[in-house]
Amino acid sequence: SGWKFPDFVLTERDERWLLDVQIKVKLQNERAARDLWDVLEDFPPQAVLLNTHLLHCVLDLVGAPFSQADMDADPQGLHCLSALKWLETLLQKCTHAFSVQLD
Repeated sequence: SGWKFPDFVLTERDERWLLDVQIKVKLQNERAARDLWDVLEDFPPQAVLLNTHLLHCVLDLVGAPFSQADMDADPQGLHCLSALKWLETLLQKCTHAFSVQLD
């Protein structure tokens, strides 16, 4: 009961790509930050919310120890502030999708 996003089915290729992004984030691959933002561009919010492993990897970044020097050295890289900004953007997309459903 209650409201939920419409069902969304990922293709096998999409699932593999999301798993690849998840692994890159976990290993802090240099392309991981860019790929995370691509996920928000390429997938509806419900697809991202259903990928709990990817969300867990991003939440791990929020709690990971990073120095100010780390963040200054690579402002677009993977660190707690970029993870929080990514999560904020995901929530904004969810809010927008919810508003569209109500209209």
